[in-house]
Amino acid sequence: MDVAASPPRTAPPDHAVWAERAAGGLGVYVHVPFCTHRCGYCDFAAFAGLEDLVADYVDALVAEIGGRVDTPADTVFVGGGTPSVLSASELGRLIDAIPRRPDAEVTVEMNPESASGAVLDAARRAGANRVSFGMQSVRPHVLEVLERRHRHGAVETAVAAARVAGFDEVNVDLIYGTPGESEADWAASLEAALALEPDHVSAYALGVEVNTPLGQAVQRGLAHGPEDDVLAARLDTAVHVLRDAGLVRYEISNWTRRRPCLHNLRYWSGGRYVGVGSGAHSFEPSRGLRTWNVRHPRTYIAHMRERGDARQGSEHVTGDAAALERLALGTRRACGMTITPQEAARVPPELVAWGFVDVRHENGVPRLKLTDGGMAVANGIVVELSLALGEC
Repeated sequence: MDVAASPPRTAPPDHAVWAERAAGGLGVYVHVPFCTHRCGYCDFAAFAGLEDLVADYVDALVAEIGGRVDTPADTVFVGGGTPSVLSASELGRLIDAIPRRPDAEVTVEMNPESASGAVLDAARRAGANRVSFGMQSVRPHVLEVLERRHRHGAVETAVAAARVAGFDEVNVDLIYGTPGESEADWAASLEAALALEPDHVSAYALGVEVNTPLGQAVQRGLAHGPEDDVLAARLDTAVHVLRDAGLVRYEISNWTRRRPCLHNLRYWSGGRYVGVGSGAHSFEPSRGLRTWNVRHPRTYIAHMRERGDARQGSEHVTGDAAALERLALGTRRACGMTITPQEAARVPPELVAWGFVDVRHENGVPRLKLTDGGMAVANGIVVELSLALGEC
């Protein structure tokens, strides 16, 4: 398959235009669950010590792609886990197996320490045109708490190698709110990320999940989870630093110089996507149908071999649940979401007066948006809005 053209270097268009585009078409998510080490905060379907399964797993992925992806995709996202633990030939084969449009956005997640030039070259030759590196922090003591194996020099090397390989869209992921992280640590991480001249930056609040080692340590009082006001302060710092650096915020946790990640925007816009691999989810908006695969890669391989399908469960998202999901996802976007005049009349005026919510008419249609202040406390605002709009 020919290498997809790199996205043009243009200013970001109107966010609502991108959101409308993301709501159509097809996205394909491919899950690679293997890691050399599973970080203590991770709650994803990720597994260490299963390297012996990689070859069979890639075979199973290619088979599932052939059986379930029936339309050329306009976005592809290879995530994990750690996709860069695959060999260059395995990653290239995997990407090449996905039917897609010539102008498709194709993203691969990589850890800096395993993003070799050979793997990056193979991904680019197969059609990947966007790469996302898990930087998380520049401070060694923060990386240690997160159980990340790289240091900042590895991120610099990986970004440089991606540019050499021909990637025109490079994202760096950051995490804020780690136990022991100070405001100065967070500011330093933002500055270090910007020094890499990324095209896109993602900054996520640390989530403490109960079934992770970090979550268990917090439960036992061995570590302190991030406080809400600290997380809000960290996010506020990111908003100002990234804006001053010329990046445009298009979602609560994402900023871009030119264009958003169309694949992730598809999730927030209620678009169609097919997830392949262990633990992957799919959504068919025309039917309100969400399905998911078995979580363990060994079981996934067995199911694909025995019955050619690894789906484990499904649910129909309809009625109040669908309305609430639409509200929660739509307000994550900087462009917000369209609402009916009746809904606009029910938006609590105090949320507008306090500067958390903005309601304005665009081409005669009311649009609901969260301000920067509202995004800092988005979960609470969504609850208030859902109650007022009758979404739950």
